[in-house]
Amino acid sequence: MTRLNDLKEPIQQAHITYFLRGEKENEKFWSRLGGRPDFHKKILLDIGCGHGSLCVDAAIRGAKRVVGIDTDPERIDFAAAYLIEEFPEFVGRVEFFCCELNDLKKQAFDLILSKDSLEHIIDLPTMMKLSKEYLKVGGRLYVGFGPLFNSPNGDHGRARLILPWLHTLLPEPLIVKYLNLIGKNHIHSIHDLGLNGFSFKEYQDIFKSSGLKLVWLGVNVSAHIISRLFSWIRKIGLFREYFTHNIYAIFEH
Repeated sequence: MTRLNDLKEPIQQAHITYFLRGEKENEKFWSRLGGRPDFHKKILLDIGCGHGSLCVDAAIRGAKRVVGIDTDPERIDFAAAYLIEEFPEFVGRVEFFCCELNDLKKQAFDLILSKDSLEHIIDLPTMMKLSKEYLKVGGRLYVGFGPLFNSPNGDHGRARLILPWLHTLLPEPLIVKYLNLIGKNHIHSIHDLGLNGFSFKEYQDIFKSSGLKLVWLGVNVSAHIISRLFSWIRKIGLFREYFTHNIYAIFEH
């Protein structure tokens, strides 16, 4: 297993900074979902756990067992190493795996969490349906993510375009050609940028077909004045897709 000191100093510090930032953003994540659920003696799964801060947060608050999965091996290596060095009391209770959900051994979870990940999961319909299989009856799935692809910065800056919404106006083949001209890595689609490109309507359809009960759905969940402005503009049907920048939702088995 990778030890924290095995990472080069700049890389190590960047990961630590990201973990600490995650600790602060966890508060925002849960506040936007109406508050933390009761973690006491619960078994949790975090899909797209990244550096592991949400997993550690759950363990601190009494979770019996926490499993974090992510497809980025460097982040998983860091999460496992940082857990050992900074939170040794949770070793054994918190585990990290570099895998897709369908590669994880079947087991029953009380809660499944996913923070800032659903816009990156390419086969999201399968992930949502699998979540039901991994949830206990009565268990809940909590998600929050953004920006959505059709929102101003929905390309996450990865299309390397200057103007907001420009990635929605240009044909995908043109964006791919542009990135291949200026970049070193050859790509074939926006999927290679780690973006699924789903619209708000497509997310709604995916949620409906998941087999999970939608308990609560919120869009543009933020106290920021821009978010409030977007919420007003999106009431005009023509602009709905382009002024929906985040989704927060709670599902139940």
